[in-house]
Amino acid sequence: MAILKGCAVAIYYSDPQCRIMGDVDFLVPEDKFKRAYQLILDNGYILEADEDNVDYHYMLAKNNITFEIHRWPAGMMGGDTYLYDLFQDGLKNVEKVKLDDFMIPVLPSLQNGLVLMLHIVKHFRSGLRLRQIIDWMMYVDKQLDNEKWEEYSSVYEKAGLKPLAVTVTKMCQIYLGLRKEITWCKDADEKLCEELMEYILMKDNFGHKENVDAVRVVNALARTNGFVGRMKDLQKNGIKNWKLLKKYPKLKVFAWSHELWRYAGNSSMAQLPFVCLCFQFILRHLDTCFCCQMDHNVKVLFLTRFGIIDSDTKTINQREFLLHCIGTMHTII
Repeated sequence: MAILKGCAVAIYYSDPQCRIMGDVDFLVPEDKFKRAYQLILDNGYILEADEDNVDYHYMLAKNNITFEIHRWPAGMMGGDTYLYDLFQDGLKNVEKVKLDDFMIPVLPSLQNGLVLMLHIVKHFRSGLRLRQIIDWMMYVDKQLDNEKWEEYSSVYEKAGLKPLAVTVTKMCQIYLGLRKEITWCKDADEKLCEELMEYILMKDNFGHKENVDAVRVVNALARTNGFVGRMKDLQKNGIKNWKLLKKYPKLKVFAWSHELWRYAGNSSMAQLPFVCLCFQFILRHLDTCFCCQMDHNVKVLFLTRFGIIDSDTKTINQREFLLHCIGTMHTII
């Protein structure tokens, strides 16, 4: 077992008390997960969600204390076998570090950093905050110098996290005072760093920068290899989550649409970068169909005629949007 975030990040702060912990997250090996879960229940903790709707972790609470027991860290796709195996290996090499008068079990440095970067990925969906960025900066300052990055960079690249790690680190140097001796982030796009910082401040209610192109920031730093990669992730998760497939396995080819429908039903366009990404893909697809660069207003008019954009509210019609996605995507599943 290893602590995630919280105490496992506080060890990188000059004063660990500055890193206040909300709940207690910990990662458990798969073969011990059910036993650990039952042990917490037996000690009077109450599950805060329906077991059937839990994917990668359980939240259990008692006396205003919440434990989150994880199969894998937040921000990671369930079908990502590369990262899953990496974290399971990390659990075999847990390190004990002293924090005040206590010994805390934490993952090795590589995996601990990946947890922090994946946490940033997770909060891109709900709104990234300075807290997640500062956690990463403290980790980089203590653990990820140029020599160590040379050792770790191939892992971040294979995990699809390298562009995000480089950009966030450079942003920390420009705006938050991370030491300049760390040079592995020197090639980051400074304009993107600026937009990312504005996006964070906007989400953190430190300002109201309405000119921030949040979609560009999220798309530029996406983990997956473009639209096709994201669709493959949706297909993989849809197969895992769609219960109807057990009864009707022939529906497997449409598993991705189950995930897309679930996202579209629970989020507005402003809260869901992927819906924006799908929308942008369709706009770009029109350029290909007409063999020219269409004016944006012409594209919007075109999509309004097809019912994808509501002519009155100028927002996405989720049903029509999904139907057109199915028509566009059938060739890549």
